[in-house]
Amino acid sequence: MWPMLGAFAAVMWASSARAATRAQEADALFAKGKAELAEGRVAEACASFEQSLHVDPGVGTELALALCFERQGKLARALATFESLEPKVAAGGRADRVTFVKEHKDRLVATVPSLTFHTGARPPSRVLVDGHEVPSMAKVRVDPGTHAIAAESGARVFMRESVTVVADGRETLVTIPSAPVAPEEAGPSRAPGWAFLGGGAAATFVAVTAAGLTFSSAADARRACPDGLCARQEDLGIADRARTEAWVANVATGVATVCFVAAIYFFLRKGDGPVGKPAIAF
Repeated sequence: MWPMLGAFAAVMWASSARAATRAQEADALFAKGKAELAEGRVAEACASFEQSLHVDPGVGTELALALCFERQGKLARALATFESLEPKVAAGGRADRVTFVKEHKDRLVATVPSLTFHTGARPPSRVLVDGHEVPSMAKVRVDPGTHAIAAESGARVFMRESVTVVADGRETLVTIPSAPVAPEEAGPSRAPGWAFLGGGAAATFVAVTAAGLTFSSAADARRACPDGLCARQEDLGIADRARTEAWVANVATGVATVCFVAAIYFFLRKGDGPVGKPAIAF
C-alpha cells in the first residue's frame, strides 16, 4: 500500500510542478506583453498575450488581449473576444469586470461593420474574405477598411472584387452572381451527333434511291440478257448499269450504318473517361 501512495504522491507532485511551470511561463509572457504595449509595440503585445493565454488560460489575460485587439484596430476580433468574456466575467462575480466588458462590447457592436452575401440561382462552392472561407456564407464581421472577396465554383475562382467598409456597425450586402456551369456539368457537345445523323439520313436516301433503280435495272437486264447472255452491246450496258446501281446502294447502306452508329455514340456519351475508354451512359 505504501508504494502505491508514494507513486500517487509523485504523480501529484509532478502535475503540480508542471502547472506551476506553465503559470510562470504565462506570467512571463503576460508581463512581456504589458511592457510591449507600454512601448507602443501593439502587434508584439497582442502576440505575447495570445501566447500567454495559450499556455495558461485566464480571464485577466483574455481581457488584456481583447483590449490589445481593440487598440490594434482589429475590432472584429476584439468584439468576438469581449463576447467570449461576458459569461466568464459574470461567473467570476466581479461587477467591475462585468460592467467593463459590457461597455466595450456594446460600443464595438455599434462600430464593427459586417458583410452579408446574396447569391444567384447557382451558389458558389465557397466564398472567401481576405483568403478565409466564410462558413455557409453567413454574416461575417470585419474590420473597417478594404477587403478582398472571392467566390469559387469547384477549383475555379469566378468572381473577385474589393469591398470597403467603415466603422459604422452596418451590414454591407455583397451580391455574388450565379456560378458558371462547369464543362463537365454542361456535358459534351452533341453537334457531331447531329452532323452524323444528317449524313446517315442523306446516305439512306441515296441507298434507297439506288436500290429502287437497281430493281428496275435488274428487271431490264433479265429481259435483255436471259440466262446472263447478252446479244447486243446496249444489253451489256443495261447489265452494267444494274451492277453499278447495286454497288452504290450497298456502299450508301454501309455509310448510313456507320453514320447512325456514330450519331448514337455522340448522343449517348456522358463524358470523357480514361484515354481510349469513352464513358457512355445508357
